[in-house]
Amino acid sequence: MNLTDKIAIVTGASRGMGLEICKALASQGVRLAMAARDPARLEAAAEQARTCGGEAIAIPTDIRSWEAVENMVRQTVERYGTVDVLINS
Repeated sequence: MNLTDKIAIVTGASRGMGLEICKALASQGVRLAMAARDPARLEAAAEQARTCGGEAIAIPTDIRSWEAVENMVRQTVERYGTVDVLINS
């Protein structure tokens, strides 16, 4: 499966399984919208994903808030135009 230039939102992206998923997707050319609650940790994670060859933006998001989730999706669509993949980690 060719994932090059697909757009993925990944929640829980700042550490653990979420971060590893992001790095794997980035290495396949996926453009990432990475979401998690801790802005500093999330930006560091996005930088790790970028070093794997992908494009990544960090969107601090608390998915317990509907408004925050709407903002995350809006920012992703504004940046990339669409969402192809959603991974909740």
